[in-house]
Amino acid sequence: MLLTTILWATIGSGLILAGYYYYYFNAVMQSKTPEINQALEPVTLLICVKDNIKQVKQNLASWCEQNFPDYEVIIIDDHSTDGLSVYLETMQPVYPNLCCYPAPDGIKDAPGKKAALQFGLLQARSPWILMTDADCKPSSTLWIQQMMDARSQPKTQCVLGYSPLQKTASLLSRWMAFETSWVANQYLGFARKGEAYMGVGRNLLIKRDIALTAELHLEIASGDDDFLVQAVKPNCIDICIHPQAWTRTSAPDNWTSWWKRKTRHSQTAFIYPGKIRLKLALISASLGIYYLGLITLLLTWHDWWTVMIWILCTMTVLPVRYPLIRKLEIPRFTWWWAEPLLVLAYGLVGFRMLFQSRKTWN
Repeated sequence: MLLTTILWATIGSGLILAGYYYYYFNAVMQSKTPEINQALEPVTLLICVKDNIKQVKQNLASWCEQNFPDYEVIIIDDHSTDGLSVYLETMQPVYPNLCCYPAPDGIKDAPGKKAALQFGLLQARSPWILMTDADCKPSSTLWIQQMMDARSQPKTQCVLGYSPLQKTASLLSRWMAFETSWVANQYLGFARKGEAYMGVGRNLLIKRDIALTAELHLEIASGDDDFLVQAVKPNCIDICIHPQAWTRTSAPDNWTSWWKRKTRHSQTAFIYPGKIRLKLALISASLGIYYLGLITLLLTWHDWWTVMIWILCTMTVLPVRYPLIRKLEIPRFTWWWAEPLLVLAYGLVGFRMLFQSRKTWN
């Protein structure tokens, strides 16, 4: 009786996962034809930095040499001690569109970077704000143009971009790159279906007036990007996955670094709308039940059932999975072993969140 229950639970959870693949993940691939040609408007590229002069030196040219007619680059120096402001002052004659502002002393002890972000929004002169991080490099000089072109309707107020990890040969790096794409499939797919709940500050376009009115929950260090997205009406949000509009960032150096980053970013999940929390919990639960069920069946010598269920579910989602692998440059042959490891990783993240500080971001 117990094995029968496990068998049907495994099949049922696999079917639920397939439903998410076809309804949400498949929506990522669906393009929207713009209703009208959007007017060309100025853009402010906004980056908040704290003690990251090395990455700024590596990526400054890619930010300041975009092929877009009217944009400014604003860098907020959030009390760095590595000489960032001095370096940026020397670069301003080279890049006339570059501006650097030191964050006010009054926000020095504020948790996270939200206070610095709010200060940066006040300095911007453009109606559109494109955000990224110091360790992110645009994939092309058409990054800003592609993000602006992704506005499919006059009422668009926000565009969610894609920011994959730079791939290396190590298995850990490949798994982290896969996990990043897994999260992207969820928030991009939900947004395409009119259920946006988060974005990534590494690649996010939003109207300045909307960003200024957003409730960022300054008591929590993380989640500025999530709360900005939640300030926008879901039907006013578009997505952009054009390869020229990606921003790439390096993977964490080790498992511990990824773990800390993930738990910090996951803190805001508790403030998502109830409907979204339920749907995210369902996909996580289905993922866990599916793979734990397969392992249980395998360990109890039900090899035939294990193989048959795995083949059935894999072939069912393959028409969605394969195009995503190609379109989002997910490491080839990684999905097969990386997806089951999500169950273990997210379980550990959930445990770690019980002890994670909400007051730091650098």
